[in-house]
Amino acid sequence: MTTIQLAGSDIQDGLHGGVTNANAHPHKVGNVALIHNGIIENYHEIVNKFDLADSLVSETDTEVAAALINKLYDGDPKATLKKAVKEITGSFAFCVMFKDQPGRYLLSET
Repeated sequence: MTTIQLAGSDIQDGLHGGVTNANAHPHKVGNVALIHNGIIENYHEIVNKFDLADSLVSETDTEVAAALINKLYDGDPKATLKKAVKEITGSFAFCVMFKDQPGRYLLSET
C-alpha cells in the first residue's frame, strides 16, 4: 500500500470543528492529501452536491475540500484542482498532494 506523507501538522482552534486529532491537517481522502488555510464558505453545499458525507471523518471544511478533489480526480492533478476551486466559495490557500504523483505538490489560492 502506498501512503502519502506530508511534513507538518496543524492542530488549531478552527472555524469548523473542534481541536481534535481528526480535525488536524493534513487531511487525507482517497488519493489526496491536503493542507488548507482559510475558510470554505459553502462546504455544507459541497458535501450535499457531491455526496461526500460517507467519506468524511472530521468536522472540517478542509476535509471537505480534500474529498471534493479526490472525487473529481481524473489523473490530471492540475485540471482537477482547477475544477475543484471553481466549486468552492471562500478565501483559502491549498497545498495538495496526490498519491499517484509522489514528490509533486500543487498550490492554489484565492
